[in-house]
Amino acid sequence: MSLPKLEFAKTGRSTCRECGEGIAQGVMRVGIEAFVAGRVCDCWSHVKCSLGAMFLERCTAARGKCKATDEPFKKGDVRLAVCSKAHKAYYSMAGMGDAVRPIVEASEGEYTASDITGFLALSKEERAAVCAAVDVKATASAKKRSRRGSDVTIAEVTVAAVKDEKK
Repeated sequence: MSLPKLEFAKTGRSTCRECGEGIAQGVMRVGIEAFVAGRVCDCWSHVKCSLGAMFLERCTAARGKCKATDEPFKKGDVRLAVCSKAHKAYYSMAGMGDAVRPIVEASEGEYTASDITGFLALSKEERAAVCAAVDVKATASAKKRSRRGSDVTIAEVTVAAVKDEKK
């Protein structure tokens, strides 16, 4: 099981693999394991850079497995890719919550499931499952605001609708 690491930078020597800028000491950073130069090491990035590099896609073939659950992917499965430059770690619907939820929480409300690249290409049910996995909170007042054209995201409205249907 290999989940992304989320920690405060111990020193100011690490560099973000996405933007190339340094990560200052005490700043929150995300690390994924990668095989680099003949060894396994952590590739670090800023929280915002890491979230911006994630994407959702469908498996084109039955290859690979989820880094969190070790379950093999089937052709057509939705998976989340957490990237650090050329290195990618893939997570299934069952494993993406454990992998991404802490990173989204570290963004302090600036990022939601609907911001992930490829989110809108998913079906309504798949979007609801991704939102549930990432644990996007939605309230009845958020649903009302969305009808008025406020800045509530699609993910919040979708989760609210799914919760209302279950009741």
